[in-house]
Amino acid sequence: MERIRQQVILDKGAIVALINRQDQHHQWVVRELATIQPPLITCEAVISESFFLLRRVRNGIETLKDLLDRKHIQIVFQLDPEVQIVTDLIIRYNSVPMAFADAWSEWQNFIRIVLFSRSTKIF
Repeated sequence: MERIRQQVILDKGAIVALINRQDQHHQWVVRELATIQPPLITCEAVISESFFLLRRVRNGIETLKDLLDRKHIQIVFQLDPEVQIVTDLIIRYNSVPMAFADAWSEWQNFIRIVLFSRSTKIF
């Protein structure tokens, strides 16, 4: 299988589903991410939430740490320099509503985003 070279933004749902084999979306995430060449990118807030959600998953925290150490997942976004742009987008799309990761990805204009909320979506 040929891997696609494109930047992919991961939200916490995708990270947790990737690591937690009991997650209902685990197999789907594994299949999708197998088609993408690392690194996968995210932001500090997503990593923080993922560590919290993985605390009760066997080897969850260690696995996420390993993915970060090996640069399979990279934190490329720092909010402080871009806070005005991102918060303006959140306010502009308030009726949608737009989550932090959505505003970040809109600002970044990346090709593909793997996000999970109540439904699984790839944009």
